[in-house]
Amino acid sequence: MNIRNQLLKVWNNKETGSYRDIAYYFSDADAWAFPRLEGAMAAGFAVGERNPPIAPVRFHGIEMIHQLIRVETASEPDWFLVIKLDSKLSVLRDTFALLASEFISREQREALVADPEKWLKTWKLLLGNAYHEPTVYPVLGELVIYQAVEKQIKQAEWLGPFGGTCDIRWSGFGIEVKSTVSRYDSTITVHGEFQLKLEEGEEVFVAHVRFEPSPTDGLSIDTLVSGFSEDKHAYLEDRLDAAGLPAGSYDRKRAFRLLDVSILPVDADFPRIEPQSFRNGKLPDGVNQVSYQVDLSNLKTIDYDTFISSLRK
Repeated sequence: MNIRNQLLKVWNNKETGSYRDIAYYFSDADAWAFPRLEGAMAAGFAVGERNPPIAPVRFHGIEMIHQLIRVETASEPDWFLVIKLDSKLSVLRDTFALLASEFISREQREALVADPEKWLKTWKLLLGNAYHEPTVYPVLGELVIYQAVEKQIKQAEWLGPFGGTCDIRWSGFGIEVKSTVSRYDSTITVHGEFQLKLEEGEEVFVAHVRFEPSPTDGLSIDTLVSGFSEDKHAYLEDRLDAAGLPAGSYDRKRAFRLLDVSILPVDADFPRIEPQSFRNGKLPDGVNQVSYQVDLSNLKTIDYDTFISSLRK
């Protein structure tokens, strides 16, 4: 039986909390399959205590972590490097078994322990569409604008990851953030008739944020989070979790160079679709949702720095 099939056999064991040595592959039992490690299927091997500890690495549904575990044959717990699959993605166990069998292979263990992030990044490319991953730069754009606004308006709320009609709101104001990695395209997509809907007495703006990927420098989600006060971190992590970018995610380290930010007021001259665009204020029968594109190239803009500095403190 190959190691992949052995892993699947162990994970299919329904006895919660049991551990089974993958003796077929490792005679000295330093590799293990964990059927229910904190609710997740997992595999790992002992690496001992490290100083500093090996930093966790995550991408959607998969976590690689340095963790203290006591296996049934040991008198004391030991530090393991383990890889886990979120229980909500158990339908992908066959694919995960392939990844995990490679993970516990002796052949590349030294290189894997030296740079777990690089190893998992390679597997991300190989897995292709097997796992859904969030797009980073739209979230990064929201965070860039939120950071600038929050320095002026402490009560501003970042609502984008929760599906708010505007990504950033505070009393009487809203900002919808649209980000791109295209150098020249100025077209945005608006989702639904409520996204740019003006409430009575409210001012709404579109922030158009232009990035380019930058492997050597630039902004990343992690660098932006570190720029907030420490008492704001839990607030940010809650929203980043909702966006599919929890702490330790590889994509939070991806860097982008900020090229430009344009601010556009959503006023009578801004083309948009609202509920009142339709008869009786609702979509036609049989139409469940609407999205549309707006060309920003000929619309009036406000200088970004001027806009931010004008916000009341």
